[in-house]
Amino acid sequence: MNLFKEPTEKQKENYRKWARDNYEPLTEIKGVWHPVIQEECAIMNKTAEITFNPEPKEDQFNSDAEADADALASAGLGTDEAYGSASEVL
Repeated sequence: MNLFKEPTEKQKENYRKWARDNYEPLTEIKGVWHPVIQEECAIMNKTAEITFNPEPKEDQFNSDAEADADALASAGLGTDEAYGSASEVL
């Protein structure tokens, strides 16, 4: 059972424009919106996912070495400048 009447091409164009002007990508798509609006929002979400995360990491986690380096860097440590190079220590 379809609760919405079939829009004209001009109405579809207006619905798509409304979606582009008013919908925030990757947020909830309301079920009460016309199906044309919902479809345009879904297209926007697919585009946003590709834009925000073009090549996702396999598991979305840093390696232990990356996590350690990030922790040290955020504390202002972890660079040769902070500790001196190996040749300076010896």
